[in-house]
Amino acid sequence: QLAKTSINSPLKGWRQICTISIQQKIVDYTNENSIAKMGEDWKHITKIDLTDFISVLFISSFQKRRDRTSNWFSNDALLENVPIKKIMSGRKFHIILRFLHCCSLKNQPRQNDPSYDPVYKVAEIKDLLIDRFNKVFIPGKNLSLDETLIRAFGRIKFKVRIITKSARYGIKLYVITDAETAFVLGIIVYTGKTTYHDF
Repeated sequence: QLAKTSINSPLKGWRQICTISIQQKIVDYTNENSIAKMGEDWKHITKIDLTDFISVLFISSFQKRRDRTSNWFSNDALLENVPIKKIMSGRKFHIILRFLHCCSLKNQPRQNDPSYDPVYKVAEIKDLLIDRFNKVFIPGKNLSLDETLIRAFGRIKFKVRIITKSARYGIKLYVITDAETAFVLGIIVYTGKTTYHDF
């Protein structure tokens, strides 16, 4: 059941979970990292830009297109995505996608540090979101623990191969949910044999 606040629409649910403070952290970290790489060429993004970016991700997830560019650039009226084109330009979307960051440049851990966390780049935001998951929802008596795979590309040391999943290669997650509603309550990222599961 919903905790404290009545959430009767997807938008209200999103606002309760991804709060303004969480969004602002992502905006600040993205600008900080991008300035370090691009200098004065980087144009600061705002919370509105981030909200638009996430809106595009939500809308495009329904279509399952392999090529995101076709949302903006298509000569076929049946293929172009009018709502997405109104939200944000394709160039701006891909710039944010390229430079999006969820951690600060300051005090980044080293791999030889005993407390090194392989997922430190998203750890802070992940923990904040999990905290919000548990504040806005009171689970029932039955919980479900399962593993899922997020498709991932690039050089990731803890990327795994699971032939039973449609993505095959990616980042494995252990997810605990409310069995009745499938609402997520906790997430552990599998980073190798040293991963401990402590929900």
